[in-house]
Amino acid sequence: MDLQINQDAGFQWREWAAQRVGWTLMSLLVLAAVVGLLGPGPLSWSEAASADESATVDYLRWARRGREAGLTIRVDASHVRDGQVTVDVPARYFQDMRLRGVTPSPEQVQANGDLLRFVFAVPQAGARARLEFDLEADGMGPLRGEVRVGTSTVRFSQFIWP
Repeated sequence: MDLQINQDAGFQWREWAAQRVGWTLMSLLVLAAVVGLLGPGPLSWSEAASADESATVDYLRWARRGREAGLTIRVDASHVRDGQVTVDVPARYFQDMRLRGVTPSPEQVQANGDLLRFVFAVPQAGARARLEFDLEADGMGPLRGEVRVGTSTVRFSQFIWP
């Protein structure tokens, strides 16, 4: 008895090739998620510093909309004046990042033109200040951030995934 089976070798080869491409793309997507390209992970956190390195910002390079995306700002003692340090952040940054809290609590928050000025007390003379901004990503797409401490400016870039 002879079976009559129609075979299309070209179609079969194209189907296998499409499967391999699909598996490769899915593997790359999983790998990107694991290393932090699509949210928190080992490659998602970054650090930016001012030119004189007296101010640094740790930030989430790739954030997800509706998720935590905090900033940690470290300021050298050279920026402390009369027991206080002043941090300026452009107000437009908070259009795409919702501010949920700041640690330690600022003594003052002032709107100064297109800037928000945060004034913090530094309890120890000569101490380096560590300021944590608890943020939630609210926008989508590329976002440019900037933090000014005295004459030092730290610029950084983020991307907010949907």
